[in-house]
Amino acid sequence: FYTLRHMLDAEWSWRLTCQNEPVTGMLWEQVVIEDLAALNAHWRAEGERLLAFVRALAPDADDLQRKPTWMDQSAAIHDILFHVVNHASGHRSELGWYFTRLGHSPGDLEYIDYRMGLLT
Repeated sequence: FYTLRHMLDAEWSWRLTCQNEPVTGMLWEQVVIEDLAALNAHWRAEGERLLAFVRALAPDADDLQRKPTWMDQSAAIHDILFHVVNHASGHRSELGWYFTRLGHSPGDLEYIDYRMGLLT
């Protein structure tokens, strides 16, 4: 539960960063997330907010090169979005290993398997 909550917090806080909104604490300090149902509900909503942000980026590279203004030293938007995906992938791998060790493999977690599943 804590790893999933951390993954959600990272996605939320980096989206806010990209939108030049200061992050003043952890998500779970601001929103009650007591169980998996609450986590799932909030993550679905956050996923929609992140997707809306990405869809609103200009199709040229200027938006992706922009750096958030509230941080002293920051990465460009494209670096932050790459980090969000890579961060989640690393934790998905950890969780997959953990559940597999407990005898409950989550199955294929590779992006291409996910993507190809959407296309069939």
